[in-house]
Amino acid sequence: MRWGILLIAALLHLGSMYCNGEPAALKTQIGHFLGNPPDFETSFSLFYSLYSLPNIVIPFLSGYVIDRYRPGRCAVLFALLILCGNSVFAVGMSTQTWWMMYVGRVLHGAGGPSLEIASSVLLAEWFNGQELALAF
Repeated sequence: MRWGILLIAALLHLGSMYCNGEPAALKTQIGHFLGNPPDFETSFSLFYSLYSLPNIVIPFLSGYVIDRYRPGRCAVLFALLILCGNSVFAVGMSTQTWWMMYVGRVLHGAGGPSLEIASSVLLAEWFNGQELALAF
């Protein structure tokens, strides 16, 4: 069971990091799709600034929420936030609506680091000693 938990935690991190880096990997294609506006670099950089914005406060709150409601449940909640954020970002991209893409990045930013915290707590509950170092 423990190794299944480790696999799930690794897949959660993989998915979160993939979604976080997705705009950078597609920067050229996004620019062409959106018509290369003159302020594209500034608007594009805002994707990562808005991802980081919720991380000023939310990790403190998510630590409390994880302690209160258990890390497994919270990991599912935070993964759903990432899913919602990327869905909103994708809809904003397909409709070429910048503000919707920004809202999607904020939602993703609210879920991503909090998911890492929940995953770390979950792994600490299931692994001890040298196994914990391997799990991390």
